[in-house]
Parts: sequence; C-alpha cells; structure tokens
Amino acid sequence: MNKLDKELNYFLKENNNEAITKQNICDTMKAIIRGTMISYTAKRNKEKYKENFKLQAFADDLIFIMEGPEQTGPKLIEKLEEYREVAGLKINKGKMKIIAKNMTNKQKEKLAKNLDIQIVPKIKYLGITILYLGIHWTARCSTLKENIYIKLKQQIALDLVKWENLQLSLIGRISTIKMNILPRILYLFQTIPIRLGKDYFEDLNKIVLIYIWLGKKARIKLKLFQDAKIRGGFGLPNCELYYQATNLMWVKEWITLRNTRLFTLEGHDLLLGWHAFLWYKGTKTQGYFRRYYIRESLWLNWEKTKRQYTWLILPCVVDLCGC
Repeated sequence: MNKLDKELNYFLKENNNEAITKQNICDTMKAIIRGTMISYTAKRNKEKYKENFKLQAFADDLIFIMEGPEQTGPKLIEKLEEYREVAGLKINKGKMKIIAKNMTNKQKEKLAKNLDIQIVPKIKYLGITILYLGIHWTARCSTLKENIYIKLKQQIALDLVKWENLQLSLIGRISTIKMNILPRILYLFQTIPIRLGKDYFEDLNKIVLIYIWLGKKARIKLKLFQDAKIRGGFGLPNCELYYQATNLMWVKEWITLRNTRLFTLEGHDLLLGWHAFLWYKGTKTQGYFRRYYIRESLWLNWEKTKRQYTWLILPCVVDLCGC
C-alpha cells in the first residue's frame, strides 16, 4: 500500500489535476498493481528455481550480460582478478568496453568511473565494429536488423557479384548458394531470431536470382527453383521458409518444456505457463511477455504459422510432446 500511495502521489504531482479523471486514477492503480505482481512473481520464482550458471573462460574475448551492473560489475572484476592469479589470465582493461541498457547518462558516468571501463554505444576497435561470434553487438535491440541482417545482405550481394565471373553451370551456381550463402544466413536465424519483414526476403531472392541468371531475365519461376528436386524443382534454398523453421526450433522448447534450466533463466517473470502464451487467446493482454525483443519475434512467427498451417500444428505438437 505504501508503494501504491507513493506512485499515486507522484502521478498527481506530475500531471495537471484538473484534467485527471477517475478513470485515469483507476488505470494508474491497475498498472501499479500489475507491475508489483510481476515483480513479486519474478522474485519468488528466482528464489524457488535458483540455479547456478558457470562459465569456462578459455576464449580470448568474453562477453558478460549482467543485471544491475552497479552491484554485479565490481564482483565480476573481482572474480576475473582471482581467475587471473590462478590461470595466468591477462586482463587488458584498455580494451574492455561496456554497453549499458536502460540507464541514464548520470548512471553511466558513475558506472564508468567506479569500474574504470569506458561505456560505448556499440563495441568498436579503431573505429571498426568488432564481430563477436559473427554478431555486431549494439546497445539497442532495434538496431540488430540494421547492424546484422542488412550488413549480411550487402555482403552477400558483393560476394555474388565477384563470383559471376566464375565458370559455373546453373546447377553449380545453385550449389554455391547452398554451400556458402545458406550457412551464413542460417547461423543468424538460429542465433538472433529477430522479426524480419517480407521485403527482406524479397530483396534476398532478387540478389540470388541476379547471380543465378547472370543479370539476364529469369526464364524459370522462383517457386519452381525453390521446389524440391523430387517434385521437379531445383532445390534452391527458400530463406523465408528456413527462417520460419529456425524460429519454430525455439518455440519447440516452449512446447516440450524439457529444458528446465533454460526456462528458469528466461521465464522467471512469467505469471502464466508457457503453453498459455502459445494457445490461450486471453494472454494477448499480457503485454509483458512480448516486452523482450526476441521473444516477441518468436511469438509473432508462431501466430503466423498457426494461421498458415492450421492442419499441421496439432500433429506437430502431439509428436513433440511425445503423445
């Protein structure tokens, strides 16, 4: 009740009292209560399903994702110092960078001063963005498409222009797409399954068709190119279909509920079970589930799949659940 009184007083103080209606106050109270319930449930679940996640530091470059860096940052530095003494690890603080999310400029300055580490908008070295495991790391999820997928599309276009001079047959050029282009795209689909519009795949198909036909007018429909060889097609990879399939690989975990450690880590703030968000229409009001950028993308792709392949969903789910 103290928190509710405090938030309401702040609401009345910051807004024009003459324009406030009873409905405004009621909506504010509901939002505060809902937020308090989510926070309480998340805290309770963290205590109930407490897990220890350990990291083996054998790589040259490490990335740590932490909550509350003001408290956890000094502890991390302390642990790294302990590890250095035992394993001979050399920590180069000059190359260490911090990407801060949901922090004010004042908080960032204080954090940088306490840890003696520079805070940057994205990881760079000598003005060039560093690729860590094939991913350009930035502070904003909304820039992932621009920094990862758009750059990959541009790189694919450049590579295919270079390979146009190679003496390859039509089947050979299709095999080039399968062996070189598809693995690069699949890696990102599996690692960063963010929301991609249909225009992205249309652009990708145009780039591929220009390479296959060497800039000439296409004489075979794209649908036939992407059809399976057993049905008379050429087996050209359908990137949009691969994208949907890799998204469903993550949704499969929500259906089977076998990876308990994963759900302890990612679902500690859920008020309902994972199955409720997949099937129950009433959960559309539970906006906090889609607050996370990647989780929202997976959920939207699942909803799209349910609409497109209604006749396939039930047998698929029964099989995954082992029924």
